[in-house]
Amino acid sequence: MAIVSAHDFLTDSQMREGVLSGYRKTGFAILTDVYAPSEIARMRATWNEIGEGRRKEGKRTHATLLMTHLSNEGVAGIVRNRNLVGAVEGLLGGKVELIQS
Repeated sequence: MAIVSAHDFLTDSQMREGVLSGYRKTGFAILTDVYAPSEIARMRATWNEIGEGRRKEGKRTHATLLMTHLSNEGVAGIVRNRNLVGAVEGLLGGKVELIQS
């Protein structure tokens, strides 16, 4: 099993074929650097903000939230990340559409 950066998976056809071969055999692939450290920091801030808002409303902070990408720009940015979408589309072999977040 190879561990490959998302950038290499998306830009290097030989690397992509190696990852896809492993994915077909094992059912999983490991891609690094899908998100930059600054994006991860923004994710944490977004989810902390959502959790804190829920806590203030008397709700559980870590409950299942449906379709949050439609109402929260931070979550929308997380799920629409080019590396993430490109990697998922590359693994599945076609366009993907988000129906839950």
